[in-house]
Formats: sequence, C-alpha cells, structure tokens
Amino acid sequence: MKLCERCNQTITGRGVRWCSKRCSQLGLKRLYKQRNHDKILAYNRQYKKQHVVDHSIGIVNNQCYFCHSIEKLAWHHIIWKPQKLVRLCSLCHKKLHRIMKIFKTNPY
Repeated sequence: MKLCERCNQTITGRGVRWCSKRCSQLGLKRLYKQRNHDKILAYNRQYKKQHVVDHSIGIVNNQCYFCHSIEKLAWHHIIWKPQKLVRLCSLCHKKLHRIMKIFKTNPY
C-alpha cells in the first residue's frame, strides 16, 4: 500500500507518486521550487532591480497618489504588470491592501 507524497492518502497503480492530478501539480511545483531555489531567488532579485530602475526613470510621481505625502514612498501595482503602477506612501499602501483584502479586489 503506497501513500500519496503530498496528502498521505492511499494510492493504487504502479509508478504513481500522487493520488490525484491536483496533488501531482502541487507536488511537482514544490519539488521544482526546492530544486531551483537559488535560481528563483536570483531571478527575483534581478527582476526587482530592473523593475525599480525602469520605472523610476522619467516618472515625476514624487508624492503619494492619495494623501500627497512625500515620505516613505513605494510603488503599488494596480494590475500586476510593470506599466500599471501608482506611487503611495507606506500608510496609504497599508490601507489600500487592507481594503483589497476585505473586498478581495483592486479598487481601481
């Protein structure tokens, strides 16, 4: 009797590691992340560097979109695409994420 590597349910069949297609997808995703952890971290670091540099050049948004503060500014993705950014202070950014969490949507 074999057990699924992800959820520990009993499975039947030869050469099978997971009980369902969903467990297979999640199990393979986990294995990929474990095997390529360093590559993923390096890619994320490089993407963030490029992302910040590309969008800080030529953009005049030096104040918060909501409260017009100029302290502790950060970029917020309206839609997760590099072109759709808005400048927010840390306080408004936190408030926006709370709203998004409550309504499970982006208010734009």
